[in-house]
Amino acid sequence: MAQNSSSQRKLWPTFGWVLVGVVFLIVSSLAVAWANGLVFDPARRSFQRSVIVSVEASLKEVEIFLNDKLVASEAPISFRGLRAGRHQIRIEKDGYHSWQESWQLEYGQVGLIAGSVRLIAKEPTVESSIGQLGPSVTYDLGLEVGKTGELLDSGRFVTSFAVAPIGAHRFYDGYIYQIGSEIRLAWPKAALDFPIFGLAETGQLSPAPLVVDESNWLIRLQAADRVVTVHLLIPNELPVRTPAEVVN
Repeated sequence: MAQNSSSQRKLWPTFGWVLVGVVFLIVSSLAVAWANGLVFDPARRSFQRSVIVSVEASLKEVEIFLNDKLVASEAPISFRGLRAGRHQIRIEKDGYHSWQESWQLEYGQVGLIAGSVRLIAKEPTVESSIGQLGPSVTYDLGLEVGKTGELLDSGRFVTSFAVAPIGAHRFYDGYIYQIGSEIRLAWPKAALDFPIFGLAETGQLSPAPLVVDESNWLIRLQAADRVVTVHLLIPNELPVRTPAEVVN
């Protein structure tokens, strides 16, 4: 009995080191898999290339939600190691319209919010001056409205309207359009559509001559004898900045 007890005491340290080695190998394997963008899928009982959700836009002092969980306050940022399925990004900031995109992703796919995305002020800063707007068109080349109110871009369906717009212009991945006396911005990719300026109080009826300035995130339109400039990124309670400051 004494000899068996002595043998057991000698085996315990050896067993302990073996256990430590096994745990180390498992942890190391998981770390290598994670570093290479792999996640374990219980349904398939194998490692798969993970899903990535990435926000390439330059954003500060925002709230970024991944699948309704607050995960960051600025971008660009990427979220790796996600399993396949439906994923959603929502970006919020006081005084601005929220941005939201969803994807149904398979293993190895990427859900991407483009670098051109910016949050649009709910009540943008508006300036006006007496003058006449330069040349403008009612519809950008290739844009047209179908018989049932749908907006087509080079023949491709974009979105549909209960009331057909009377003018439309491309704006990054969205569209500036006019319905009645209201100028609106639609982002079909993010399922967003909201007003940015009302013409009713200016005396200008439809259609209003309008030009867009993508690089400075503003639009200019003719309202009676005045040229109105709408700074889409600047809430009206803040001072107007120069175009260079707006872009930065």
